[in-house]
Amino acid sequence: MHPLPATTPHRPAFRVGRVLPLLALGLTLGLLPPAQAQWKWRDQSGQINVSDRPPPKDVPQKDILARPVPELRRAAEPAASAA
Repeated sequence: MHPLPATTPHRPAFRVGRVLPLLALGLTLGLLPPAQAQWKWRDQSGQINVSDRPPPKDVPQKDILARPVPELRRAAEPAASAA
């Protein structure tokens, strides 16, 4: 029988093989674009609704709580219309 060594080899506190995939996942999720355009409005019963589509036409302007930020696509339009 062989005696056990007095000390065991030092193991790192973390393994690169485990940390690297988690780091890659975190970076990927951090770089994802925010959700598409979001509308937020209060309906006739007072309930707040959130959607990627505009509210129904019968919702008054005062009850629309949030609108999507318009994208700046106009920069590409002059190049397309000039062609």
